[in-house]
Amino acid sequence: MIERAAVKVFYGGFPPSSLKDGIAAFEKAKALTPGFILNYLELAKAYHRNNQDDKAIALLNEMMKLPNHTEDDPTIKETGKKLLAAWQ
Repeated sequence: MIERAAVKVFYGGFPPSSLKDGIAAFEKAKALTPGFILNYLELAKAYHRNNQDDKAIALLNEMMKLPNHTEDDPTIKETGKKLLAAWQ
């Protein structure tokens, strides 16, 4: 609550945003860095929230095929497997 008040005072509030804008930003990030696994997971979550489970599942399946680049990638893929099981 304090942080929101500070943002409002110093910056005039948060900019307007939407799920559609978020998906567009994640898609752009995916195009710029196609091997960044965390982006696939977050984009899939956004598609799921937007009732586009077919796209979310396809992204998670694509993510599973990518090679690991960071030490967090195996954990991210494990989270993706759990989401796949829940969404299928």
